[in-house]
Amino acid sequence: NPDKEKKDEETDNENIPIITKIILATGLLLCLLDLPYKYYDIFRFVMLFGCIYLASRQYKVNHFGGWLLFVLMAILFNPIYEIHLTRLLWNIFDIAIAVVFLAWAVKEYIDNR
Repeated sequence: NPDKEKKDEETDNENIPIITKIILATGLLLCLLDLPYKYYDIFRFVMLFGCIYLASRQYKVNHFGGWLLFVLMAILFNPIYEIHLTRLLWNIFDIAIAVVFLAWAVKEYIDNR
């Protein structure tokens, strides 16, 4: 049935931002552990591309607040011009942003049901 296939495809597309937020939140929480520095370097790229993707999704639906939030996060975590903060400040940002990502993912999941 073509209508069912189209609806399934739309549902899959709606789940991608949710999954992206969960992956990024998990990565942020892993940053709280004492991992090799290479993890943090790689994760900066993951955050950058994840936030750019999420910002583009917010832009498409004219949600300026969400777009701005993801652009600011992409700037904060960008691996090219690194922002150097203390470990404590990074931990605070990691936890706060992970909570925002998870809360937003849960809200989107509930709204899509």
